[in-house]
Amino acid sequence: MINKSKTIFELEVCYIRYKYDAKRDIDLPLSYPFDLEKTQIGFFSSLRKAESAIKKCNWEDAYCFYVTEYRVDNNIESIPNIATYRSYLPDGKLEEHCLSFEYDTAFKMDIKDLINKTPEELRSIGVCPGMKPEEIRFKKGDLVEVIDFDHVFLGIVVSTPMTIESVKERAIRVGRFYDGDDMYDVLEWFPRKKEAGYNHYFSINLFPPRLPIPKKLKENLQAAYQSHIKMYY
Repeated sequence: MINKSKTIFELEVCYIRYKYDAKRDIDLPLSYPFDLEKTQIGFFSSLRKAESAIKKCNWEDAYCFYVTEYRVDNNIESIPNIATYRSYLPDGKLEEHCLSFEYDTAFKMDIKDLINKTPEELRSIGVCPGMKPEEIRFKKGDLVEVIDFDHVFLGIVVSTPMTIESVKERAIRVGRFYDGDDMYDVLEWFPRKKEAGYNHYFSINLFPPRLPIPKKLKENLQAAYQSHIKMYY
């Protein structure tokens, strides 16, 4: 929670949708990519109660849980309506915690009003100040599972969120803050096209690999990573 405004907590579960073999009447073994479905469990008056509900929840085939903190009784034009996001593993362990940023705020405010604010002050008004190094869970070249809407794919990290120091240095240099500095860039391999493409993903949507990694997929991702690094870095 990043200010004293009243908040509530929404709990959701993402669970695995197995592919079904009708002829043999069995669920097929998981392989990348695989499908997810999300459903709402409920709203809670505190984070403690939401986390307690996760541990009591015996949800079969759960992949992860999300807790979204919403502000209530506030004007959404002045403060972002969502305060924080959290992701949890099926056993209830907190995997990631990140703040919500109102991307328009960075464009509306004068750089002179922002540059001397502390990271905590920037966060409280919805401007991304960057992340602490210890908050960046993955590094370039890491293989990760990524939730992309309704499915999970195995990807490779090509860019990590910017640190607080680097965000401020750039803001001084170019005269503004940007959105998306709390996101990872991840390459995904498309076997039919035999090529990779990348996109931006919030940190709460990245997880360590849980399935055995096919050798060919790993090789393709690592080769695509090397090509991407040579081209862009």
